[in-house]
Amino acid sequence: MTTTGERIRKLREDKGWSLRTLATKVDVNYKTIYRIERDETSTTVDILSRIAKALDATICAILGEDENTTIVPVDFRTLTISDVVKTLEEITRQPLDAKDKTMLRHILEWTQQNLSDNPE
Repeated sequence: MTTTGERIRKLREDKGWSLRTLATKVDVNYKTIYRIERDETSTTVDILSRIAKALDATICAILGEDENTTIVPVDFRTLTISDVVKTLEEITRQPLDAKDKTMLRHILEWTQQNLSDNPE
């Protein structure tokens, strides 16, 4: 079984990119990519998303999740930040940091506000 870091490294090497090349595309220090690839550190959802985009991969592919998983519709009007955090931590198998939780809280509040302004 491969780790998230190993999958990122393979995708990077398949493109023929150095650590510095990927780091530049993701806008992080190359040492960050180095530590992520060696599973020496966890990363934020934001950085993981930028890595996936740079590598033309999905977050599911990087996390080693089944990309054929059925998507279940979510009613954002009743969704709580706890639900979102729990789900993302289960998917990434890593705790979210305070910055990510705050960002998610703002996104959820904005979404819920817009849904209440524009009910369907």
